[in-house]
Amino acid sequence: MALPLTTEPDARYGSRRLAAHTSTDDVHAYFREAYYDAVQDGEKGVDIKRSLEGGEAAAAQRDWMSRTLYADIAWLIETLAPGQRVLDAGCGTGDLLTDLTRRGFTAEGIELAPEALQTARAKGHTVHGGAFEGLAAAQPFDAVLFMHVLSHAAQPQAMLEHAREILAPGGLLLIRTGNDFNALQQVLSGDLGHPEYWISADHQHYFDFASVERLMDAAGFDLVYSQSDFPIEMIALMGQDFIADPALGKSAHEQRVRFEMQVPAETRRKLYRAFAEAGLGRCVLMAGRAR
Repeated sequence: MALPLTTEPDARYGSRRLAAHTSTDDVHAYFREAYYDAVQDGEKGVDIKRSLEGGEAAAAQRDWMSRTLYADIAWLIETLAPGQRVLDAGCGTGDLLTDLTRRGFTAEGIELAPEALQTARAKGHTVHGGAFEGLAAAQPFDAVLFMHVLSHAAQPQAMLEHAREILAPGGLLLIRTGNDFNALQQVLSGDLGHPEYWISADHQHYFDFASVERLMDAAGFDLVYSQSDFPIEMIALMGQDFIADPALGKSAHEQRVRFEMQVPAETRRKLYRAFAEAGLGRCVLMAGRAR
């Protein structure tokens, strides 16, 4: 029986990291060689697997993301960035690139995993192969996006420092990552006796709002915007405990989607900004500008 994964405090940012953390080279090798095998086996990235398989489920997922998260990302770039030249670092299969391009942005990606790289390029996108830290930009970007990338990185500060080097003056850094060890997770884990289910062997770092801000500051960025997203733990706490019974996960996700699709965008953002102030919500979405 495998021993449970453990984390330890990271005094640099006030976050946590795996006690058995690994090197940058090992992280890169995992995403080049193994990650998409785990996706195909259903062990990782259910949303990525759905996108790769196509069909009605993939189309519904794209519609939801386009009307919620992708719309928020586009709104932030339009509102806060000096222009529309965008880099998605760790762009995966390119769904966000497709959405941004349709909105009129000039969007490029960079991706380590060969399967994702080929898929994104097949959609007509400019996608660089290799590690983000080695990217040499021919011209600066107005925004650099890290969508669920920094938690995997061995050295997240180095990635943000490189983003600062390739951003135009006034350029925007946009980070989305898990809001881990949050108060509702602690209720599920502590009071209801569930394990720390959000810990994963391929996530080196575990951030929250305060620690992302400290990470930004260490890399030379000032925080300019924060919002959260749906606190999915609430559904478990209201009786649909998908941690105890994973078969309930699909229904919980569908409830979240219905809610987000029905609430007007600005109302949803206002609510999620309030959740961010309270430190709640499953993920953080935060923007910074280089000093």
